Amino acid sequence: MAALLEGQQYGLSAQDKINSNKSLVFVKLTDSALRSIEEYVKNKGDTISRPTIQFQNSN
Repeated sequence: MAALLEGQQYGLSAQDKINSNKSLVFVKLTDSALRSIEEYVKNKGDTISRPTIQFQNSN
């Protein structure tokens, strides 16, 4: 399980790509939410082999 320890200090590095239009938010995820995000990131480039459904506005 990925976790941040209580009472510790953590830092982030933007690596010279600072963008004032973005905000960083720390959240506590459940184990299943973390697994879902990890699975999404792992498979996000693999959309060619899976069917998709698209909805278009009929107006």
